[in-house]
Amino acid sequence: MRTAAAILLSLLIASTAATAQDADAFQQANALFMARDYAGAVRAYTAIAESGIENAALEYNLGCAYYRLGRVGPARLHFERAARLDPGDRDTRANLELIESRYIETSLREENFASPELLLRSALSMLPLGPALWIGAIAFLLLNALFALRNLAPAALHPAIFWTLLIAAAVVSAVAFSAAGGHALLAQSSSYGVIVAPDAGVASEPAGDAPSRFPAPEGTKVKIERQRDGWLEIILPNNAKGWLPAEAIGII
Repeated sequence: MRTAAAILLSLLIASTAATAQDADAFQQANALFMARDYAGAVRAYTAIAESGIENAALEYNLGCAYYRLGRVGPARLHFERAARLDPGDRDTRANLELIESRYIETSLREENFASPELLLRSALSMLPLGPALWIGAIAFLLLNALFALRNLAPAALHPAIFWTLLIAAAVVSAVAFSAAGGHALLAQSSSYGVIVAPDAGVASEPAGDAPSRFPAPEGTKVKIERQRDGWLEIILPNNAKGWLPAEAIGII
């Protein structure tokens, strides 16, 4: 496995042209990062994001800059957002695994959620929505072409070849459209967030004077149950439950 420095630098350099709509601003932000002005890089990347650009490389680079500032919570938040936009990126996944192994105790790691939703997310991570729709559409068109060829020129294809192609196209189409349906289902599922505030104390009630029940380490991924009066009710991976101010959590 690469070291943290190698992981966090590799894609940053490779992705300088990722946001073509605002390439100059992106390159300036990268220059600040390379000059080790990580606070300036955060401000520059954030300005690009606030202009309306949503981009996996931009989120990844924000995560890199926050990590270099020692802010594990915001770093993980932006790596999680990058993973949402580009589920198959191995560098992003490696950084998330590094943060969990280095900063998050075993009982609070994401794997402890063990919910069908997270298993579905993992299964779909290598087939994003866009490619799933394209693959499904192409396989469906191939199915129709095979049926048309069978009707118009029955002798054009040997029966064994016809049935092999037909079954393969049907399976690929079913898998791809099922994956697309899975992505649609996840889009409507419970939301997740990352604790971005240092030394956050989870309270028993959504009120500033409520007693803290337990500490919640910065960088922990949480499931968000509901919102009330500027507070979010969360569930941690170890099933502990309570309330945090909304500003203490970044929504993925």
